[in-house]
Amino acid sequence: MEEEFYNAFATPVAPVTAAETLYNENETGTYQKPPKLMYIEDFKGWQDRFEN
Repeated sequence: MEEEFYNAFATPVAPVTAAETLYNENETGTYQKPPKLMYIEDFKGWQDRFEN
């Protein structure tokens, strides 16, 4: 039986949308920008990440 080559890393199971990418960048920051404070309730955790 001939098996078809399948690369699990070639195509994602669920493609990431632009909105999800933007949310993740705002939450964690990137090399070019710091994380954003999305909700005032998250200030303590955001402050620690921002200082790091």
